[in-house]
Amino acid sequence: MTETIPYPTGTGPLNQIRPHLQDGQLPASGAELLISQGLPWETVARHVHDLGWWRQQSPVSSRPPILPWRIQSWDATLRIRASDVDIWIDPGPEAPISGTAPSLVIVTHAHYDHVAKLGDISASFPETRVVMSDGTYELLWMRADVDAELRRCLETRTTRLELGVQRLVEGVELTLLPAGHLLGASMVEIRLGEDTVLVTGDFAGRDVGGVPGASWPEGEYSLVLIEATPVNQESLPVADSRSNRMPFLREIAQLRSQGKTRILVRAQALGQAQELYAALALAQQAGAFPDFRVRLTGFAEAVSRHYYDALRAISRVWGCAYYRLETAEIPSDSIVISSEGVDSLPARALVEAPDGAYVGTPLVYTHSGWGERMTWSMGIASYAVGLYGGYSSSLHSALLEGGRRAKALSTRGEEWLTEKYG
Repeated sequence: MTETIPYPTGTGPLNQIRPHLQDGQLPASGAELLISQGLPWETVARHVHDLGWWRQQSPVSSRPPILPWRIQSWDATLRIRASDVDIWIDPGPEAPISGTAPSLVIVTHAHYDHVAKLGDISASFPETRVVMSDGTYELLWMRADVDAELRRCLETRTTRLELGVQRLVEGVELTLLPAGHLLGASMVEIRLGEDTVLVTGDFAGRDVGGVPGASWPEGEYSLVLIEATPVNQESLPVADSRSNRMPFLREIAQLRSQGKTRILVRAQALGQAQELYAALALAQQAGAFPDFRVRLTGFAEAVSRHYYDALRAISRVWGCAYYRLETAEIPSDSIVISSEGVDSLPARALVEAPDGAYVGTPLVYTHSGWGERMTWSMGIASYAVGLYGGYSSSLHSALLEGGRRAKALSTRGEEWLTEKYG
């Protein structure tokens, strides 16, 4: 029999949606009922993975772009050109170093696959401005002590934008919108002439690690470019955070039932560790694992300090001070979340202990799921949608079947010229 793990009921529309969920997904009948009861379409739709339901939805359209936008993609990196403007977004490890200086470089968030070449590009073109949010700047600064070029870029070439405030930078009107996913992560509105392009970067419409879900974009866009890291239409992640977190919580409960009193969980420091902490913190607030103390250590703890400072006034997860691992050995009755490897001293001490357990990096979801991406693609007013950062055949085909103009961008720099869109 599967143990029932306490978890907060939460507030808002999800309380109406959750009773209808089946394995975290909302069936078509439940979706129609909730919409008829007055819940916003975009709030309901993100929970639906039923292709038949999506075939009955109509995309919200806007006029075609006026400018001939040229768009290229190398995994997470985008190059966007129109008129004399040449914008690079998220210079990741596959980004080429252009022969000409970009007009502007924009960073959506601090993950390595979005910033690996930032220092190189900034060093090659020192006059080019780099734009990012305050939260992204702060997380990148934590890594700048081992990367001189990144430090120089942050110190002398970076413009920090407040989320939700439009700014004119190098002749381009920019607005950064909250993207969920990671502290400081942002979607980008690029307005040039009469055209506006929305780039989502990595996003999530639900709470991730205590970071509130992405803001719903209310504008009309010539193009929407959506990060499309492959996801399975049939499975997790889903738009309900609790459903995504339960497999991990059940693993902890199983170890506890086996008598394990010291548990080490390894996770990536930026995002994964905080999502695991959120799962445990909320479960404990509801009464689960009362005999354990959750602790953070290593770089994961340093990043979590930023989460605590930024979110404690608004987040149930970070409303109370967290505990850090203060000793070389893990105390009894502890769950430790670490970004360090099993060869670190705390991990070795744990592995040798007869009552300890090591949990390899769990399956943790910090990106948007299939239903969330369908909702953004179909529900935001746009002329066409471009998918980049990977290829999800089920997402692309579902958009075409639903009547949305959609282009799957190559990860090797194939150009999409919008004036030739057929």
